[in-house]
This record gives sequence, structure tokens and C-alpha cells, in this order.
Amino acid sequence: MNMLRHRTCLQTKAFFHTHGDKCGCLLARMIAKKRAATYIACVRDREGRPKHMPMQIMTALRDYYKRLYSLTGPQTEEARRTLLDQIQAYLSSHSTRKLSTVDAALLEDPITEGELSTALKSSKTGKCPGPDGLRLCYYKTFRKVLLPHFLATRLQPHIPNLIHCDQVGFAPGREAKDSTIRALQLIHRGRSSGEDFILLSTDSEKAFDRVNWDFLFASLAHIGLGPNMQSWVQALYVDPSAQLCVNGVYSESFKIHNGTRQGCPLSPLLFILSLEPFLSAVRHNPDIRGPTIGTAQHKIAAYADDLLFFVTNPRMSLPC
Repeated sequence: MNMLRHRTCLQTKAFFHTHGDKCGCLLARMIAKKRAATYIACVRDREGRPKHMPMQIMTALRDYYKRLYSLTGPQTEEARRTLLDQIQAYLSSHSTRKLSTVDAALLEDPITEGELSTALKSSKTGKCPGPDGLRLCYYKTFRKVLLPHFLATRLQPHIPNLIHCDQVGFAPGREAKDSTIRALQLIHRGRSSGEDFILLSTDSEKAFDRVNWDFLFASLAHIGLGPNMQSWVQALYVDPSAQLCVNGVYSESFKIHNGTRQGCPLSPLLFILSLEPFLSAVRHNPDIRGPTIGTAQHKIAAYADDLLFFVTNPRMSLPC
């Protein structure tokens, strides 16, 4: 009986492996079940009115995401230059960590065959093909250039030197538990010493989607990235567009003007680099004070956009 079950299990696995991502009855049944479970029957528009008809649902969702990815910016060239000057002034005041001359030069080197192999090996296999219908094995065979993987692989080793240890999200060698342990230790010390402070937890809505590209590219230039790295990153954000798939139907495409690319291995690194100047501003703001242990003052713990503030003087730090 056990042998029969084992054989049936192997046959089932082989059948799904062979037919699971091919057009046929098996894939149709799987998609039908998934579609029924994720069907959107009603949404509310911007004014809070419920929408039940398929086209109304599509329109409401498309309008929401179009607004999200079309954040209002300068309307004239003069206003844009003013904004860029303000960004540069902000970065000069609050962003102090930069690449060394040697590291910046290494990042400028041409992409090598070894980096190509590393990027391909780090990609997961066994996934369904993308819009081009080609599986990863095709790219592994023909070594097609995968720019985001290259850039992420190159930039990641330098992140610990560019990002303060308060930020543990997506930084090599750091984990979320580091911030958790630090918070618990500060709470324990506060209770034992009698020092009062508050913990303020924030989670920004759609933080990755709201990244301003002018600020992002200015941040990359400010930390010392060379012209090659800057142009490679900017090439990923040239005239992007998106479509929504709602209940199996695709919407009209719309342009994207802000935010980091979803699913891109480089996006988390770009996000924490663009957030670091703000965190640095918090650390160096004398009106924001946190509990002090020895000579170190603890004000903030971050995991990407999840921020935890330690504040000992909320009346001054958080004025009403």
C-alpha cells in the first residue's frame, strides 16, 4: 500500500510538473479556483461610494493607482530647478555617508561574465514564464543581461557603509530581531532606571510607491555613485507604464511617475538609500531626544519603512 501511495504521489508530481504551466484543462481549473477566491465584488471610490459593476470597479481601481503613481510635482522648469536646489541643500545638511573613491570606481567597472553568472544563479527556477513566455532556464542558457540583478549584486556589499545600523531592513548582516532586541533592552533599562520615554511606531502608507525620482537620483549622486551606475539605475525608470488585472480583465495602461519598481531586486536598496537622509535628520535633530546609554543616544529603529521612535521629550519632539 505504501509503495502504491508513493508511486501515485510521484505520478501526480510529474503530471503537475509537465502540465501545470501549459494551456490545458489542469491550468484552467487551477486559474478558475484562484479567480473565484480573489474575485472583487465591490469597492468604494474616492468619495466613498460603493461600486458593484465590473467596469465601475475597474475604473475606481485604475483611478486610485493612477493618482498614486502620478504625485504632483513642479509644473514649470523653474519650479523644478528650485525643487532640485532644495533637495541638494537637504542632502548636504543631513546625508553624510558616502562611498570611498575606490569603491565608487569599482562600481563603475564594466559588467563581467562572473557577475552575469552570479545574477542568473541567484534567480529562482521553477517559476512560470513572464510576458515573453520564456522561462529562466532560457536566460541561464543564453546569458541575457539582467541589469537589476547586476546592480543589486554590486551595490549590496556597500550598503552597510552607507546605511546607519539603525536601519536593519535589506542591509546585509542585519536582521529584524536586532531592532527588537534593542527595543526590549531600552524598555528594560527604562523600567529599572526610572527614565520615562515613549515608543512611537509608524508605518508609511505605500512608502515604496511614493518615492520621488528626483530625490532618489539626487541621493544616489550625493553618496558618490559614478555616472555609469547612475545611468544604469535611471535606465530602469525610463517612461514606465502599468496595467491592472481586475477579475481577469486588464485595464488601459497608465504612466508611472514615482515609486520603486515592484519585484525588482534593486528596489529595496534604492528605498533605504532614499530614506537614510530623513533618518539622519532625526538622529541629528537636537529637539528630538531619546534614551541615552553611555555616550550613545537611541532615537530610532527602522526596518525599511517601519519606523520605531524612542522619545524622551514628547512635548518638544512631537508638538501638537
